[in-house]
Amino acid sequence: MDDSRSFVDILLTKAIPFAQAAGDVERVAWNYMDLGAVFMNYKDYVKAGEYYKKAIEILLNNQYNNTPVLAECYINQAKAYTLQEHADSANAPLQAAYRILTAVNDSSYLPLYYQIRGMSYTRMHRWNEALEALEKGLTLASEQHRPYDAMSIQYELYEMYKRQGKLDKAKLGFEAVYKVYEEYPIA
Repeated sequence: MDDSRSFVDILLTKAIPFAQAAGDVERVAWNYMDLGAVFMNYKDYVKAGEYYKKAIEILLNNQYNNTPVLAECYINQAKAYTLQEHADSANAPLQAAYRILTAVNDSSYLPLYYQIRGMSYTRMHRWNEALEALEKGLTLASEQHRPYDAMSIQYELYEMYKRQGKLDKAKLGFEAVYKVYEEYPIA
């Protein structure tokens, strides 16, 4: 109910201890990812990264090596690194995520993977690689009928063009984001 402090408190004092008591390792990891998401929303990328790291460690220590939840943790960790302006550190978790997603043949996380891959390349000014990753992610999001993923990727295209000073292309990207938002508003 838009009360992040209460949400964090419930996760730390109720959800995580109950999941640990039940032996539900995957749920514990998800709860730590949820904590990471709260801190991402508050732009505390260091703290978010710590929670993603904790979720990854829990999953790896409990033999959840090739699971989509681990891939999502890696992707989120890469995003936290990128938003801390450590885009070069995003490569290892992104490679791990891609390895898992291709090994388990789960393409549902690939649009997110390509979005964060493109974001990291953008921050490193590797424009061609950024464009290639973002376009690949946009294609997958469209094929999979994932409008929110498409909107997020369009926003990254806007960011890429804006950072390059290509304002005409940035404007087109932003208009595409707005068009998707109008069709599928986020409440």
